[in-house]
Amino acid sequence: MANIIATKTPEFVEQAYGKNIVTLYDLDEDGLRFVLRVRDEATSEIVADLRQYPNNAGYAHFDLQKILQTQVSGKEDVETTPYLSTAETEEFSYELLIGFELGTGQVFIQSTVTTDEFGEFTVTNGRKAYDQLDWNLSDYVPIITQGDLGGNPFTVINNPVKALTDRHTQSVLGSQISDGKPTALTDTAQVNILWRNWDDDYTLTFANKFIDENAPDFFNGIDFFYVYLYNGSSFVNQVSFFNLVSQGGGPDVAPSDQLLPTGEYSYITLQHGASNPSISALNNVTHYYVAAFSYAIDDPALGGQSRMSQWYRVNIDNGECNDFDHVQVSWVNSFGFRDYFTFEKRQDLQITTDRETFRREQSDWNGPSVTLNSYSRGLTTYGQLAEEEWQINTRYLTDNESEYLKNLYVSPDVRVRFSDGVWRPVVITSNTWTRQTFRTDQMFQHQVTFKMANQLNLQNG
Repeated sequence: MANIIATKTPEFVEQAYGKNIVTLYDLDEDGLRFVLRVRDEATSEIVADLRQYPNNAGYAHFDLQKILQTQVSGKEDVETTPYLSTAETEEFSYELLIGFELGTGQVFIQSTVTTDEFGEFTVTNGRKAYDQLDWNLSDYVPIITQGDLGGNPFTVINNPVKALTDRHTQSVLGSQISDGKPTALTDTAQVNILWRNWDDDYTLTFANKFIDENAPDFFNGIDFFYVYLYNGSSFVNQVSFFNLVSQGGGPDVAPSDQLLPTGEYSYITLQHGASNPSISALNNVTHYYVAAFSYAIDDPALGGQSRMSQWYRVNIDNGECNDFDHVQVSWVNSFGFRDYFTFEKRQDLQITTDRETFRREQSDWNGPSVTLNSYSRGLTTYGQLAEEEWQINTRYLTDNESEYLKNLYVSPDVRVRFSDGVWRPVVITSNTWTRQTFRTDQMFQHQVTFKMANQLNLQNG
């Protein structure tokens, strides 16, 4: 009887666009095909059945990336979700079944392969480098250990994590901030700086699960977000967003549930922009801070909290005073979630129309007489298509902002938001991104062209 084992599996959190290798091994069996099945953890549906003879060394290697890519996609309404949003489409959780096939075609499944941390493997709609076999999740998934305080177990988060955004372009220490900041923000804490206009939508996504190193059973991932709002050095308000189903998150229904996040709850997105009414109602804000927290003690009523993310400071920048409406752009970033930038300068629209016509007689030859009218059509349109193509321009950029916008050019899913506040899908037609720096280019801007993904509805003549 074959005894096939998995000697290599993907990381328990991975990116779909890149190699996701599973290696099976059994040196003792000849003439058997190894069987690898991918099973949807949520539905128990088999989404792939792969079979391969081992090589001379007894190994068979499978790359799952094409299979996993069919299971993930961007989320259509995440930009305007008011509070929290789960990863319904951006992530896929799965298990691996391994076995062998006899010459008769009969399949024997020997075992189910899962991870030590959560059971299932998780993959997002993100990408990694072509030569990267295992995605480095250490900056984004919290590593925790456990302790005990007066008989109450508690968690220690060893690495406050980054949000799943490519916009880690500027950071400072807490000691370098001279205006308003929370007392919990220490001088040695790292603070990532973001910018947005007050009427922009803006989200940040965080991994909602830990790497479990003998942690107690009660912990959840993110329990809540704090947003601290300031006007200069003056404190304005502190807003809490609990990671609950009623807020759009989960899997907890109540703060005391402490359910393990799996499936669509593996990642949580916080709306901290204009679509969040608890924040947008405060119009006297110059900047605010965002951080994710988890209860550190078994009983939330005891008040134990641990910050599980790095600090994010969002500066409100309404841009230069000019005659151009702002165009906010949203795109799928390298992690499979959303990033943003606002174009504040000149914008041009070009409409290209393709018409199909025929020449129609101007008079009715079946009547008692022939009549010619000045308003009767000769050349008549029986079908037409029209495409809108826009050209938008940034303000003058820093080197880091220019590097950040590279991700816009390579994104497969881009949307724009004009002054009417409606998000619309577009296709980027700018085919070239050129690295520019202040040293070589002095002051520079980016110009992006795109066409609307949906054509104008036009009548026939």
